[in-house]
Order: sequence, then structure tokens, then C-alpha cells
Amino acid sequence: MSTLTQIRTRVATILQDTGFGITSSATIDQAINDAQRRLSEITKVFHTTATFSSVSGTQEYDLASNYIALYANSNTIKYTDSSSTVHYPKYIDFNTLFNNFPNLLTDTGTPSYFYLKEKKIGFYPTPDYNGSSNVVYRYFNHAATLSSGSTESDFRERWTRAIVLLTLAYVHEINERPEKRDEWMYLFELEMNKASNLGDTIETDRNSSGIGYFGQ
Repeated sequence: MSTLTQIRTRVATILQDTGFGITSSATIDQAINDAQRRLSEITKVFHTTATFSSVSGTQEYDLASNYIALYANSNTIKYTDSSSTVHYPKYIDFNTLFNNFPNLLTDTGTPSYFYLKEKKIGFYPTPDYNGSSNVVYRYFNHAATLSSGSTESDFRERWTRAIVLLTLAYVHEINERPEKRDEWMYLFELEMNKASNLGDTIETDRNSSGIGYFGQ
């Protein structure tokens, strides 16, 4: 896995700006992290779990800060009630819920459904239990931000070229050079097509129906 310094150096070398006289190292670092974020959304190669506690009378809860989409399967959300019984609420679109359950905001109990709205997860009925880490969900997440030169990317080495190409597109966009941005974006897209054709693990193809996508 490449470090931030290694990726930055590759980008600066291609830009012929290793002294960072045209584009600052800070700007390139931000573009690298933006590229990693976008690549995370395209590939969905990272997934993890999050846990929170239900609060009696509270219907909606914040999703994890690095959330992209729920990892879609039949047991996406696990809710444990006051008697330690495990339930798996079903996903329902908020508009469908709103139009079919007139007591949406007042009914309480053990949730039968969950919905996603504005980077929050909500339940119906509203939980009536003050739990302790009793709600668990699995989701696709963004790669960790590269904050120092020695920090290694979460992406394996195979994806470094894609990160570099997308970073170059973003840098040219920042520098208001749309023709150069488009050139590098085209090369990035070719790289992604090559990855798919080589059979690399790209979770998007298998889980493109991930629930509650909040990427670009």
C-alpha cells in the first residue's frame, strides 16, 4: 500500500511540479483524499459495522461519518429489544412509509421497518427502549483520510494508479484547466475498465443495489 508521500510525489512528478510552485502540496493532498473518497464510492471495496444505542422515543439516528451505503442483505440491520430478542427490521422507502402509516410519528414499539433520510437512519415504530449498543448495521465505508506523509492508503497497491489518475483530474479542475481534467478523467475511466476486465474485486458490480447511497 502506498503512503501519502509516495502518491503525492507521483502526482507532482507527472505535473512536473516537484517543487510545488504551481500547485501546493496541501492542494495535492486534498485532491488525493478526494480521489480516494470517490474511488471508495465507485468500488465499494471497504465495509464495516457500526453500533449505536436506541433511545426510547427517538426515531432517527445519525449514520457513521464515513458511511457510503448500507451493505445490502436480508439482515442489514440488527435490533435487540429489552428481552434480548434479536429483530431484523425491513427496509422501506420513507415516502412509502409516510403515505401508508398515518401514525408514523407517534407509534412506538419494537421497530419493524427502517428508512434512510438525510444521512440518518429512522425506525418505525419508534423504539420504546433505552438500549445499550443494541443496534448494529453493516455498511460500505470510505477509505481513511491520509493525514500525514507516512500514512498508508487503505487501498492495496493495485489501486494506486487509479488514485493518481483521478487526483490529476481533480488538480487540473482546481487549476481551471478543463481540457486537462477531461484527459486525466478519461485515463482514469480506462484504468477502471481494465480493473473490471482483469477480474479484480470490485464490489459495485455485486452490490450495486446497496441501500441508501450517499456518494456523489
